[in-house]
Amino acid sequence: MRCCLRQADPGERVVLMAHRPARVGGPYAEVGPIFVHAQRCDGCQERGAFPEGFRHRRLILRAYDSDGRQGDNQMVEGRRAEAGITALFSRDAVAFPHPRNVLPGCFMFSVTRS
Repeated sequence: MRCCLRQADPGERVVLMAHRPARVGGPYAEVGPIFVHAQRCDGCQERGAFPEGFRHRRLILRAYDSDGRQGDNQMVEGRRAEAGITALFSRDAVAFPHPRNVLPGCFMFSVTRS
């Protein structure tokens, strides 16, 4: 669930939407699925930490530069997400990584430098 950064519970009403997080065009300016609650929710309550509800997933970390161009990707297990994010941020050109679900490519959220 993009709105609260957790998995949907069985029976919850959700909406599937298309989302394009990149700000520029080009071959990697992908549109992918995101799921949100059908009704307003309280949003994400976890700030500054990788959401626990996604730690069981294999993720692709897509790294973008400050102009929104994709420059690198890294596949990680959710329990190793912080190490992958730290490795991407060790490169000066990386402005923000986007964790995504590997199979459907769902955009989860954007990570920014603190």
